[in-house]
This record gives sequence, C-alpha cells and structure tokens, in this order.
Amino acid sequence: TVRCVRQILKYEMVTRPLLVTASALVAVAGADHPPGFFVELNDGHMMPTVSLGTCCGSTPQAGLISWLAAGGVGVDSSIDYRDQPEIGQLLHENKIPRNSVYITSKVTAGCGKNLSDCGLDPGVVLASINESLTQFGVDFIDLMLLHRPCQQFSQQCSIDPKLSNCTGPNPIPNPTASNNALWAGMATAQKMGLVKSIGVSNYNSDELAALKGPVPAVNQCEMSIQGYDNITIDYCQKNGIVYESYGAMRGCPFTDPQISAIATNHNVSTAQVCLRWVVQRGAVLASGTGNDPTKAAQYAKENLGIFGFNLTVPEMQILNNMQL
Repeated sequence: TVRCVRQILKYEMVTRPLLVTASALVAVAGADHPPGFFVELNDGHMMPTVSLGTCCGSTPQAGLISWLAAGGVGVDSSIDYRDQPEIGQLLHENKIPRNSVYITSKVTAGCGKNLSDCGLDPGVVLASINESLTQFGVDFIDLMLLHRPCQQFSQQCSIDPKLSNCTGPNPIPNPTASNNALWAGMATAQKMGLVKSIGVSNYNSDELAALKGPVPAVNQCEMSIQGYDNITIDYCQKNGIVYESYGAMRGCPFTDPQISAIATNHNVSTAQVCLRWVVQRGAVLASGTGNDPTKAAQYAKENLGIFGFNLTVPEMQILNNMQL
C-alpha cells in the first residue's frame, strides 16, 4: 500500500523532454470547445471536465505542454506531488497565458506526516496555499482541495481498483474538528482571493455532511468502472458538489471483450470508453498522459476526444456491472 496515490502506473518511464512551442497552444486556446468541455461549479466558476493528472506515472515534463497544445485546459497537481515548481517553470518558459490554464492543487491535510497538518489551526491552510502560489508562480489558484480527510491521517491506503481502503491507527483526537478547522482556512483563502473555488478530496458522504460552512465545490475521489462509491456520488450530486474521478485508468478493464466491443462500436479506444463512462455518470475527471513524451501527445488527444461520442443506455448498463 501507498499513501495519496492518484494515477495509474501504466506508462513507460523516460526522461527525454518534450518540446512544443507556445504558439501551438495560443492557436488552440481561442478555439471553440465541444459541448460538455466545461461544467459550472456551485460557486459560479467554470471547471474543465477533463484535467491532466500529474502524479504517479504522469509527469509535467513529459506531458504538460503537449496537453495544452492539444487543447487541454485543466492541470491537476498538489503540493504533495512536489511537481508544482516544474509546472510553474514550464508555463513560464513557454509563455503560457495564465487565463488559458485551470490549475487544481491540494493542501496536505490527511496526507500529512506532521500532526499540525490535521491540527485546529486554519493558518496551516493559508501557509500551504501561499507556498503553492509561490511554487506555481501565480497569484491565484483556480481550485484548491483538502487532499484527504483527517480521518485518514497516518493511515495506509490501498490503491487497487476496488476503492481506497485505509487502515491503521490515527493519532488525531477529533478528525471532524480538524477537518472543519482546515475547511475554515479554505473559506478564508477564497475570501482573500487566493483561490477561486474550494473543495475536498477522498471524502465520503458522512465526512462531507459534517463540514461546516460553504458547501464544497468539488469532491475528488477514486472512481473507475471497476471501483466507485455510489453512496458518495449520489450525495454529491444531490448537494450540488461536482464529483471528480481519479484512477479511471487504473480500474479500466482494457482487455475485457465487452469493453473492446463497445470501443469498436464507436471507433474509439478502450481507454476512451472508460473515461466517457465517468463523464456520463455525471462526474469530471483527472487523468494522466504518462512519462513517455513520444506517447503523451496521443494520450492527450484521446483524453480530450471523449466528447465526440455517447455511450448507449445498454452500454452504460454493461459498464455499470463491471465493478469488482
């Protein structure tokens, strides 16, 4: 088991850099986006339906600029991934306009190692956000999440497709109180203009219901054809919280003949079927494009190409019955 893992490790690791000129992005930045490319959050801000995940098998150096050049807008990172300075440098070096990128990041919270990460001081959140702003080299972040609830502090969380099961002792005296203290810091950061939208990650329905203050705009959780939490998905959709998937490729049964047949029916890849299923379940998603720059551009086009087809009701029923 590992902690705070976000993406499937299915891509070959290489170190060769990928160079794409900024002009390639500028050419597509003003292009019309297909229906469904953005969703509206409960605070009125718009969020891209598909973001580039930059953790655990997907590096910014290999895929960020090709992602933007392909028309991608969303970039999902975290202070815990330790890649924010790299993202900021790539954006700066390639002269990427700030308003052409939607940046998601996360405050450590329940992913932390220090008790102060899940303490009762909202100032910990403000300090973390300011550090992220410095690392990115920007003056605001579009979406900031609490990475994990304090109920999961110091625990070991599995990453198999059948959802994250966290086990082990938790030294936090009152995790709910800690979650609310951190959430108060998030609300303050939003009022200060440091972040546009605020949300959480890996929260279940009970943990969401216990939060006091503004309703989270987003809850980012593991969600794939082979593993998802219907109770929390339903709670979010009933309460105006956008549910965001990570790990959709980890739980994608690429070789299943039923998946292959559906992909053939629509002339798309099996990966695109798995991603499209997420969207038609009413969620948005963050998915990586790997560590190989020779493949990242193609993966980016596939991830962004899921708006050109719709799965039928019978196909959705087949996919809904594949959970492990």
